[in-house]
Amino acid sequence: MLADRNPQEVAAALAVWTKTLSDDHDRLEALWASQTIGAVDAPLLKELLRAKDWNARAAATRALGRNPTPDALRLLQVQIADEHPRVRLEAVRALKELADPRSIEIAMGALDKPTDRFLDHALWLTANELRDVWLPAYQAKKLLFTKPEHEAFALKSVKSPLALKALADQVKAGWQSMETRLNALNLLAATAGPEELTALFTGTFPPDMQPKILAAIARCTRERGVKPNGDLTKVKRWFGDAGDATATEAMLLAGLWKLDRCARTWRSWRATAAAPRSMRWLS
Repeated sequence: MLADRNPQEVAAALAVWTKTLSDDHDRLEALWASQTIGAVDAPLLKELLRAKDWNARAAATRALGRNPTPDALRLLQVQIADEHPRVRLEAVRALKELADPRSIEIAMGALDKPTDRFLDHALWLTANELRDVWLPAYQAKKLLFTKPEHEAFALKSVKSPLALKALADQVKAGWQSMETRLNALNLLAATAGPEELTALFTGTFPPDMQPKILAAIARCTRERGVKPNGDLTKVKRWFGDAGDATATEAMLLAGLWKLDRCARTWRSWRATAAAPRSMRWLS
């Protein structure tokens, strides 16, 4: 067995043998042999990452995860965009071996190409296995995803209170751009629990943001049955002018929540031109 022999002697013999090889499968055998003695042939590994055969690229990507080089993150960023899904899958799983917040950002790059249930599951696993590495960095704003859909997938995967709090803070932060706040709000609408909705429901926001906040809360109730904690009749404070966008969203919430104490006001509003046609016939 190679593992029982002198590693230096085996490494020297492998180096000589490898120079005679041209077939990717044979070169993989040489790479695996170097793994066995704990002396991975890094130059050979990097060459196989760019092999013509996707099987060789996938196998080399897996080997990189098990035996990471100092530039492993950079190498895996290339593999995550490989034309073959198996290579991308191996890159996602290799990244979970690297305890670096950037690993999750790179892994989510697999979403930029077509995925399947295997890749989706690999991404979900990697997001959860690295959650203690990337979530604190995300909350501290030291980790920024390159695309909103990358951020959404990662946060939905972990469903962490820490992640939800970070999103709620983004929505409430006045210094954030409107695009950033709306992206965070859309993510919250898909994942938030009662505590996060309570923070939004009881918060104070600029006039252009408030109707969007109420619409997101309504979406949580319609799609997932989630409501804020506490007195829901406080929605009345936004009734105001029947033609106002915030008032319209508040009225829709009151009807959605079937609040008896708001029923008279809601019925009066329902008959006005401000109410959507689909609402006017409801009792």
